[in-house]
Amino acid sequence: MGKLLALRKTPAMLSKEQVKDMLKKYDFYCAKSLLAWNYAWSNPQGKGVTHNYVAQTFHGEKVMLDKTTGLMWQQSGSSNYMVYSDAEKYIRELNNKPFTDFTNWRLPTLEEAMSLVETQKKNGDLYIDSKFGQTQRWIWTADKESAGRAWVVFLYDGYCYHYGIDDAICVRAVRS
Repeated sequence: MGKLLALRKTPAMLSKEQVKDMLKKYDFYCAKSLLAWNYAWSNPQGKGVTHNYVAQTFHGEKVMLDKTTGLMWQQSGSSNYMVYSDAEKYIRELNNKPFTDFTNWRLPTLEEAMSLVETQKKNGDLYIDSKFGQTQRWIWTADKESAGRAWVVFLYDGYCYHYGIDDAICVRAVRS
């Protein structure tokens, strides 16, 4: 296996300018929203990540190991939309089970979540590999834009944006 793509794992407060720099640094694909929400930081020319996913099952739970990033993802994730505080609770509950025998699941950073985004729809109407579940059309990240807004990755449109922490979004947990 070659050198892993090293992505930030520690949550941060990210400005739009920092997001734009990150998208360009990793050459992540980030479509322009039809509503011009993210034109200032979109990266529609980004090539994205060439993944090497390996499906694994632990106690009947499916996960995807990405040998390109070294990240292990829930194959599906939460079946319900939830506010940010409930997303954090969802992660605590995964770790208390423990889900797949691991106790270090967490919300992904924006870099990690954007690494999932494909340059075209590959999973029905989602910009994510077909090996993943289709329930999670958008997912929370651990990163915030402000105290009341967290960064979200929109898998159905292939871009990121910051949403209020009281909005209802899905979770796809990750571990490294």
